[in-house]
Amino acid sequence: NLVFSGRSGGAGVLGCTRMKIGVAQTAPVLLKKDATLLKVIQYIKEAGSQNVELLTFGEAFVPGYPVWLDRAGGSAFDDPLQKEIHAQYIENAVDVKGGDLEDVCSAAKSFSCALVLGVIERDRERGHSLFCSRVLYPSRAPSSQFIESSCQRMKRGWHGALVMDTVLLCIPSVPSLWVL
Repeated sequence: NLVFSGRSGGAGVLGCTRMKIGVAQTAPVLLKKDATLLKVIQYIKEAGSQNVELLTFGEAFVPGYPVWLDRAGGSAFDDPLQKEIHAQYIENAVDVKGGDLEDVCSAAKSFSCALVLGVIERDRERGHSLFCSRVLYPSRAPSSQFIESSCQRMKRGWHGALVMDTVLLCIPSVPSLWVL
């Protein structure tokens, strides 16, 4: 289901143009990155058909929030079950540089829909480290390439060239990864 807020046109808060925002109220296909990304694309298409200008998904939507940590002894360091589940989590984390989000970005671009997507990101150059990231795709983007890696973001911080796109969408500056 999509929940909508606001309308297109007219002045909004701080002089920003109002926009139609959709919130995807759905669950991921837990620990199934490819299936969850297909679900994201389906929601983008539905949002585009309803003229949604910004579509949002929840935290860690791809490949899903680690709900098992509280229910299956997640702090047990040498537990075989935890190791098995964590290995699946690592394998299904989003590889930004590897192109995991290319189809999602293409869909968002074709439907002129800005996107906020919570992902668990894995930078394969950094081994098995995972990052809880929020990917933002502005609808005015000329291509679907990420501009920085997780390591570069950690070194540089969250400001600079990214702020301009944040202002264009009238969304407060937040620690997020912009797709351009």
